[in-house]
Amino acid sequence: MAAFRFRLEKVLRYRRRVVDQRSRQVAAAEMVLAAVDNRIAALRRYLDELPVPDGSGGTIDVRARLELAAWYNRQERALEQLGAERQAAADEVADRRQDLSAAFQDREVLERLRQRKREEWVAEEGRRERLELDEIGQQRSVRTRTAIAATSAQVAS
Repeated sequence: MAAFRFRLEKVLRYRRRVVDQRSRQVAAAEMVLAAVDNRIAALRRYLDELPVPDGSGGTIDVRARLELAAWYNRQERALEQLGAERQAAADEVADRRQDLSAAFQDREVLERLRQRKREEWVAEEGRRERLELDEIGQQRSVRTRTAIAATSAQVAS
């Protein structure tokens, strides 16, 4: 009995490698997204932990207040920029996941085809084996009848 051979095995191996590659791309994109999320969380924690001057010290330094307001504005812009980076990273993750899904579907199509072809091959091999056994049985029957006939002829003579 010859071993099963799938004609598209090379294509199937390639598609498996593509799925692995796309999985790594998704993981890398998710790492970038996590890094941006961590930077946003760190900046927000830093801003939340800063003491807010209330002006109860008596004198109000207008210049210091303006500088502080400008600094807060820069930090808010940095948060907005990080938000845009986060959105871009989230979009990249979504794109990579979509690519992975398509590669997975391509691989699954070939996996199902391979399984179906294997089942067909097993059925065909079973049919061939039954035919061989039937032929062997017929040959044995003919030999047995011939031997019985020859034995009967010898006994009769």
